[in-house]
Amino acid sequence: MGQTSLDEHLKFKSYFLLGCVYDGKEAKAYLKLLDMEDNKVEILYDESGHKPYCYVLESLEEVENLKLPGVVKVEVEKKHDLFRDREIKLTKIYASDPLAIGGTSNSIRERLRAWEADIPYHLCYLYDMKLIPSIPYRLDGGKLLPVEPDRD
Repeated sequence: MGQTSLDEHLKFKSYFLLGCVYDGKEAKAYLKLLDMEDNKVEILYDESGHKPYCYVLESLEEVENLKLPGVVKVEVEKKHDLFRDREIKLTKIYASDPLAIGGTSNSIRERLRAWEADIPYHLCYLYDMKLIPSIPYRLDGGKLLPVEPDRD
């Protein structure tokens, strides 16, 4: 593995990921990034189409028949139940916004027993996107990529 020259290293700006916030008006998450060169906070909106979601035991048909508010898509996923050491089928419910999952009296988690519905959306987004706050990143084509430390 070759060493990165200083010129190559300086071709991109480095940012510290400070955190993630959900913008209700835009209906998407955004990241707060500290530009380490200018010492300014920059905002990067999600362009991946990531949506809040949760899992339920009810079948896809049962969930569709409930006509829950804010549901934009449902699909079946297989997961491994670690407590029982077996594969199970769950229905994954995608929602229009985090409040459709939980936060109102008519939300999904108030109507069905749901998994991952109590995880705050910004943490779910960071986990799904494999982003870790407080480590340096660089932007490449609109995507955040971790800055690899020199191993010399």
